[in-house]
Parts: sequence; C-alpha cells; structure tokens
Amino acid sequence: MTATQNLDGLISLLEQSKFSSLLQKKAFEKLECIGQPSKKMEAYKNFPLIKFNQTQLKKNDKSAPVSKPVLLGKNVYSYQFIDGNFANESDDALPFVCMPLEKAKKSYSSFFQSRLSKLIETEKDPLALLHFSMDVSGVFFYIPPGVTIEKPIAISHLLSDLDGSFFPRIHIAIGKNAKVDFVDLAAMEPTNSGMYHTLIDFSLEEDAKATLLMKKSPSTTLWDFTTVRASIKKGASLKTVSLGKGSLSQREDYHVRLEGEESCCDLNGLAFLKKNRQLHTHILVDHIAEHTTSYQFFKTALFDHTRSSFNGKIFVERQAQKTDAYQLNNNLVLSDNAVAYSRPNLEIFADDVKASHGSTFGEMEEEDLFYLQTRGIDAQTAKEMLIQGFGMELVAKIPAVHFERGGLLEDFSVSDLIG
Repeated sequence: MTATQNLDGLISLLEQSKFSSLLQKKAFEKLECIGQPSKKMEAYKNFPLIKFNQTQLKKNDKSAPVSKPVLLGKNVYSYQFIDGNFANESDDALPFVCMPLEKAKKSYSSFFQSRLSKLIETEKDPLALLHFSMDVSGVFFYIPPGVTIEKPIAISHLLSDLDGSFFPRIHIAIGKNAKVDFVDLAAMEPTNSGMYHTLIDFSLEEDAKATLLMKKSPSTTLWDFTTVRASIKKGASLKTVSLGKGSLSQREDYHVRLEGEESCCDLNGLAFLKKNRQLHTHILVDHIAEHTTSYQFFKTALFDHTRSSFNGKIFVERQAQKTDAYQLNNNLVLSDNAVAYSRPNLEIFADDVKASHGSTFGEMEEEDLFYLQTRGIDAQTAKEMLIQGFGMELVAKIPAVHFERGGLLEDFSVSDLIG
C-alpha cells in the first residue's frame, strides 16, 4: 500500500482490501457509520481538519535504515519501533512478557478477542476506529500478577526519511497487584512528514499500578497522534504524564474507564509550543463504578504563532456514587499571535459526587517580573525563570524512578522542554 492519497483515499483503499479478522471489519463498519473527523464533532472542533484532509498520506509497508539510534537511560528495559514497525523479538528471560503483536494475538487469543471487542464497542473516535481496522505492527506486554517491575519499560519510536502513515500499537495487560512504569518516547527528526498515530491500550486488573510517561520531539511537518485507552478494575490506578513541544499538529486522545470500586486515574500534560506548532488534547474519563477518583491537570505555554486546545470531559454514570473528580487546564499565552481554546466539561448522572473543573488563561505577570528584577535578576533571566516555574508543578508529577541515576530523565530540566 504505497500509493499517495489523503485520509479519504486511505479509507477508500482500506474499504477495497480484505480484512484479516471480523473485528477489523466491525471497526471499519463503525467508522463508516460515525464518519470521518469533522467540525461537528466536539473532539475535532479546533483541530485543523481542512489542512489535514488535504495532506497526502501513504501507508508504508517497508522500513528504511534509521540515521541514528536513540540513547535511552541505562536503567531501563528498552524497545523500539522503526518506521512504525516493532523491531524486537520475544525474550523469555524477562520478568514480564514482551511479544510482537501478531504472535501475541495467537498466544493470547482469548484475551485479544475479548479486549478488542470491548475497545471497538466503546470506541467513538474515527481515527482510533481506523487504527483498529488495519493490519498494524505492535507489541504486547503482560505483567504477571503480583510482580513489580523494578526498571521502567521504555519504548522509542524512530523514523527514517520516509514520508507516510504509520500506525504502531501497544497493548499492555497488568495482572492483579502488579506494578510497572512505562515510557513512550517519540524521537522524530524535524524533517519527518506524514502521519504517525500511536495507540496505547492499558488493561489493569485489581489493585494493579501503572504509570506512563510520554515524551516527544517536535516536528513542524508531522501529524502526530497518540490515542490512549484504559480499563481500570477495582483498586487499580493509572498515572500518565505527557511532555511535549507540539508538532505540525499534535493530538492526544484519552478515554479511561474506571470500572471497579476505588479505581483511579491521574492524567497530566505539560507542553511548551513555539513557532507554528500545535497541540490538541481530548479527554474522556468515564466513572462507571462507585468510589472512583480521577484527576486531569494540563498546562500549555504558547509562544509565537502556536495553537492549542483542551477538551476534557468527566462523565459520571448513575451508579457511580461517591465519585471524586478534578479537572484543570492552565494556559500561559506569551504572544499576541498565539491562540488557546479550553472546554472543560462535566456530565453527571449520580447525586453523591465531588467534582470540579476549570481553565485559566494568563500572560506574564509584570508584578512578578518586577519583583525578580528588584532582586538583581535581569529581565530576560526573570522571564525564563517564570516560564520554567509555570511547568514545575507538572514536572513534580513525573514518577521519581525516571530521575534516578541511569534513568531516562537523569539530567532533565524544564528548560529542555522550552528550548
């Protein structure tokens, strides 16, 4: 599949092909029913759809040599996608299962039949349904019950000079009382173009604990999509932190289902956008069971001609009494040409709930700059300090394991994101 076409052409080409499974066909039929992304969809209201729909895409089936490797921390388990293709083999010596997706679907067929059926049934995003309709390269991680993985599992994405559409997928199943930290690292070159759509799926059993750190390099020519899906059972928790600089247009889409009592999710994001980069965040947290807790905290600083949007929803179902939900989006607008949109939402059908949501938009405070300058700090340094301070609250959300010696963020500072 190497012909060049826009999104509509890519979907039409898929329609003419043979589906490898009934589930893929079901996903495509649902995509046809929902339709392609449009401005009528709340999730895409501020996304640059006209420009995206004009972009010429092609699905590459072959990978090309990568110009340089990504150097991860020493104290991590390291895996790679190269041009959207998972590049590692299974390793039976590990304390967890890591297996290419094609092989895992055979070895864990009952799990995937059940999981994919549920994902497709509950999916409402057209680009996610497109992903589920395709034959893609991917990886399956399984953390056995009661096992704590001491080192983070890091997955890096590398692109050569290929232009095209890439659809890597990561399925993660975490057993009862297991604990693990994941890192998803996109190391794109500034000249990479086309579309890169990563789908990360979590399935957490009772009392499982997982974290996900996502860190991306900027590109002004790449459509960069990340879809996160999670089902969380009784007493389990998932924490995510996204660090980024945006891209031609970066979009993060989260749907988390809190299915068991005392389950919890904590979703966080920090971005510093420069030049003409964009970042669009869409979140749905579905409180299904009683005594569930969710947090959403996202911050964006906008320079130059950048754009961002935040569309987050807390959905509390009728039976989800004693829900505790929090949502906040902060925006620091540092240019007259930058634009930020924010739509925090609550949809509550239970009557015993604690929920709050809000958004803020601000500029650099002259009083703060003046105070620092009265302490002998020059104007430029004072401004840089205030911008870094804007991000510190989110940096504190990053799991400590990543800052340890040999860890991925051993020498990290907020200035690394701003530069």
